[in-house]
Amino acid sequence: MYAKVLHCQLFMMSSLLLGGPLLATNRYIDPTGSDVSNDCSVLVTPCATLQNAVNQSSAGDTIIAAAGTYTVAGLVTVNKTLTIQGAQAGVDARTRSGAESILDNSQGISVSANNVVFNGFTIEGSTNTTFTGYGIWLNPGVSGSQIINNIFQNNVAGLGLSNAGTAQCKTSGPQAPGCCVIQYNLFQTNNVGSVAASGTGIYTDQTVGGVVSDVLITDNAFINNKNAGIGFSSTTPLTPDTDITIINNTFTNNTANTNGGAAYFYSVDTVLFENNTITNSANSAAIILGVYGGVNNLSILSNTFSGGNEAQYGIYVVQNTSHEGSGPGTTNNNITIDSNTFSDYTNTAIGFFTMAPASPTPATPDTNITITNNTINLCTFGATFFSVDTVSFEHNDVTNTAQIALQFGGGANNVTVLYNNLEFAEFGIGVGIFILEEDINSTPNTNLAIHLNNIFGYGADGAGMYVFNDPIGPVGYATCNWWGAVSGPTSTVNPTGTGDNVIGTPVTGVVVFQNFNPWLLGLAPDSPCGAAPTLTKSFSPSTVFQNQASTLTITLANPSPVTLTMTAPLVDVLPSGMKVAHIVSNTCGGTLTAPRFGSTVTLTGGTVPANGSCHIAVTVKSCKVGTSVNTLPIGALQTDQGGNTVAAQATLRVRRLPICPRPHEELYSAMANTKCPI
Repeated sequence: MYAKVLHCQLFMMSSLLLGGPLLATNRYIDPTGSDVSNDCSVLVTPCATLQNAVNQSSAGDTIIAAAGTYTVAGLVTVNKTLTIQGAQAGVDARTRSGAESILDNSQGISVSANNVVFNGFTIEGSTNTTFTGYGIWLNPGVSGSQIINNIFQNNVAGLGLSNAGTAQCKTSGPQAPGCCVIQYNLFQTNNVGSVAASGTGIYTDQTVGGVVSDVLITDNAFINNKNAGIGFSSTTPLTPDTDITIINNTFTNNTANTNGGAAYFYSVDTVLFENNTITNSANSAAIILGVYGGVNNLSILSNTFSGGNEAQYGIYVVQNTSHEGSGPGTTNNNITIDSNTFSDYTNTAIGFFTMAPASPTPATPDTNITITNNTINLCTFGATFFSVDTVSFEHNDVTNTAQIALQFGGGANNVTVLYNNLEFAEFGIGVGIFILEEDINSTPNTNLAIHLNNIFGYGADGAGMYVFNDPIGPVGYATCNWWGAVSGPTSTVNPTGTGDNVIGTPVTGVVVFQNFNPWLLGLAPDSPCGAAPTLTKSFSPSTVFQNQASTLTITLANPSPVTLTMTAPLVDVLPSGMKVAHIVSNTCGGTLTAPRFGSTVTLTGGTVPANGSCHIAVTVKSCKVGTSVNTLPIGALQTDQGGNTVAAQATLRVRRLPICPRPHEELYSAMANTKCPI
């Protein structure tokens, strides 16, 4: 026995000498307990306050709080690495019920140690805006905090965020040392006061949190915070907050006027905002996700944005010089917006709004923007671009916009618009793509490439494309799109077009035909690109005597860059009295049927070469004196690239046989074999 005791004593002494860990102690608190001469280590004689339990604890201890309200008129300071557990420890704060451990501190809780855990509390009543105003304030320089399963309510702001991590957080599983985890919390009605942080669930700036890195904010709910769910407000772009992951959260009725109801960002680098749900931000001036300058490598993926006809903007991007300033500020670069859904925004679902600050000062564009695979429905504007460079807008569905699906307002450079569906105006009138120069310098848009999109449904008084100012760059920037009709868009330079309007203004005159010709002949992206096929026909000679032969030639022309294939027989019914005499030629392939003495000419299964033509020809005769008009109507030619949109006509004039006197015997003899009927 003595040997065992000696061994234990030696172990404890060596641990002290070498700095090794001692056994952790549980400390207990209860509102009915006592702090007098109490180290809080006995369950049945708990302390009364969290502060006393912290003071009595050593690093590594666990403080366990019974249900009840712990009220402090002042500040609670946690300056040791502790695990602090409430009555609801381990229970998701978003959905739970039952007795709570309530920390009601007028100056909140200040955490100045690494790896502190708060689990299972309601944290409220931090209303003194002098210090700190946060339910919990994580001090600059700390790292590894775990804030899980807590309700933050009725504070100036919920959580003052800091984390000086050194290893990026993972989206699941055990975390690397230094990662700050904020999970399974409810942040609601943190709206006391009017300081910068007021009304924010989670807030940080260069003062509150220092340089923040390696934070995981996941599976939380943010409800009825008047400013934002999450705000990154650092205005020091040279030292951005980095490696921030915000996933699987819900944001409801967070009603920012100027920042972002769900979240906003200044001076951050490498941020993932993914699989969050944002609904009913009930303020008509609200911005839901704000990007305000110095934002780099931001990925906004697979989120649901629903404005409920209350919020104005889904994603709002601009360059601000300060927290609530306006451009010019620091540029935003490398932004990816992919696989999100947007609905019911009274202004714009996705908008890049940096403009020149003064004439003739140019704006520095935001660069490397990728917007793909998003669904935008029932918004006034789908997407708007000012002052951007190198943008891919691809594979998006923008439907039922009240005004404009896609707008280029000036300074949009090197933009590709491919494989999108821009369809339908909410009120039967609107614009698919609007190109203008609206900023203070009338900055032109340059090098737009708009191809292989479906652009239609904007009403007779609207336009598939409205070109207020032509972009600078190659001719043909809007070719190979589907405008809702095989005949192409309606335009003053395409008079046979029946699709959505493509129009210009008196500023530029009419739009240039080559900018949108050729067009797709069916829905993008699989339909061929080319103008509709055409039919023409002629009689040679065009005037004959009764029963004298004339050659009828029907020409099929294909202006498309791919071979045209007929999908139905082309049938020409000859005018009354006109009959087929002989087949002359067929260069279209397929089968030409024209029975002698019959009145129909039929071509079945023919093809027409790309950018070329073919013809069929037969001889015909008529005994009917007068003028005969032979017509092939619109749609007589049906192909895999659509049908002819203009009718084809030819006229044959038939004269009566002359009665020749003897001096004209020679002429009469030449017609001796001409008889009627044939």
